[in-house]
Amino acid sequence: MQVPQRPSGVRFLENLAYLVPGYEGYKRRELRQEEDARLRARVYRQLLAMGTQLDAVRERWAGESSGPPMEQLTQCQLRIQTIADAVRFAPYGFKSFFDAEPVDERLLDRLLEADLLILEDLDATLAHLEHSGASVTTAPRTSRVFFRAFNEMVGRLEGHLIIREKILASA
Repeated sequence: MQVPQRPSGVRFLENLAYLVPGYEGYKRRELRQEEDARLRARVYRQLLAMGTQLDAVRERWAGESSGPPMEQLTQCQLRIQTIADAVRFAPYGFKSFFDAEPVDERLLDRLLEADLLILEDLDATLAHLEHSGASVTTAPRTSRVFFRAFNEMVGRLEGHLIIREKILASA
């Protein structure tokens, strides 16, 4: 017995429906803004959790030096707070996405893909902070490796957030 084949785009959307909150809401104009707000709130909460993890590292290091590792830590905290502030609310320029009826399926595909990548970035970065943040020291080699990995992960997150904003602005 042969299983009927579906186009890969349909399977992609079905998989995303399980992974990305608000998939059906993006399709329905009256729910679109609410679903975007839910995703933004989730991203915001996870960014705040990252800030909490970085605060724990700062507390552990408080009795140690105030040299380059502490400066790097401060920069990381500011970066996370800046991203959190930017993500918290949707810019007014996205009104055409929220009002479109119906939403362009290609645009929806790209938006959902960006959402999924953002959630993956958040999970990976939080896992890094939980795992490595608990043991990282101010030793130059150890802190350098920790901050390099963290900055690469946050860079990917920022890139995917920018892509998402461009997709919404292009609607």
